[in-house]
Amino acid sequence: MFSVPSIYEKFTWFFHTLVVWTATGGATPPPSFPPNPLSQALSPTITVTQSASYIATITYRGGCVDRDTIQIRMQTPDTLRVSPDPVSVCLGDTLNLTATSALNLLITWHSGAPLTGTLLGTGSSLAYIPTPPAGQTSLYVVTTDSPGCTYIDTVAIDVLEEPDFTITPTPATCRGQNNGSIAVTPNAAGTYNYTLYNAAGGVVAGPTQTGQFANLAPGRISWLCRGLCLSPARAMIRYM
Repeated sequence: MFSVPSIYEKFTWFFHTLVVWTATGGATPPPSFPPNPLSQALSPTITVTQSASYIATITYRGGCVDRDTIQIRMQTPDTLRVSPDPVSVCLGDTLNLTATSALNLLITWHSGAPLTGTLLGTGSSLAYIPTPPAGQTSLYVVTTDSPGCTYIDTVAIDVLEEPDFTITPTPATCRGQNNGSIAVTPNAAGTYNYTLYNAAGGVVAGPTQTGQFANLAPGRISWLCRGLCLSPARAMIRYM
């Protein structure tokens, strides 16, 4: 909405008879104001949707004419989007985020607050490594166009802790026997998959949801737990 008071304030003591709007560049002009005089509306407003020069021509009783022009430039708003959103990431992992700007404006990434928080980086992508504590957090992307309009989008991030487990190895009876075992017990409720690896990185057993591994030969064993987060650990199967 744009007000053009300068035209009307010059002749507030006249009774207005006609206001005609025209526009340049093929833009659609606002509606004019006949037939009722605007004796009560000294500062009417107009609504426009196109960039153009809009000319108001006022004809007063007695034939006096006044004109004024207002230049309007319509700025196309930016569309700013972050993906993925929402998203989860584990402490110690890297979350790769991307953002797009419909106007190809410079994108800045922030934590804490969009304009007053910590600047994390610029550009269309960000490799975000969360820091403790775990919990909900948000990151913001910001663009600013040439007239100074600011656009903001937010990504909600659920930062998760690595699972905590107790490892109980049982030695093999003798060298060369495959009767050692490992029991992996989670310290927090949840659904997990467990996989055992040998020292060379080959899969020994799993994945399984029980966390119980038997018939193991002496040697160094690595295990990997996958719940919402991965939790690696190592144990040694010895012999008595």
